[in-house]
Amino acid sequence: MKDFVFPDSNLSFQKHIQPEIFIPYCANPGCHSTVDRANGLDLETPTPTFINDLGESVVISGNADQSRLYQVLLGPIPPDIERMPPPGRTPISDNMIKAIRTWINEGADINK
Repeated sequence: MKDFVFPDSNLSFQKHIQPEIFIPYCANPGCHSTVDRANGLDLETPTPTFINDLGESVVISGNADQSRLYQVLLGPIPPDIERMPPPGRTPISDNMIKAIRTWINEGADINK
């Protein structure tokens, strides 16, 4: 897959994050699709809640560093967090990780 060029600011969930990252890299069979909802997360739906099976928010609006969604993309990571995407899946580029970080820090709005 070709790495999408993301703007440095004003990231849009509907134009950038979901179609360029979540749908092709996360919402796969057995992962975070509407059907499979691994760990309770459906990243395929147009209006994800970002609440996991434990009832915890994995996105802390305005704070990517405290957001589990962002933390799972980094390494090294705490032992209780499995790195995503898991081995055998297409990795997410540093460019995409930066875009997710920026989007969360800008408020993680799913309506723009």
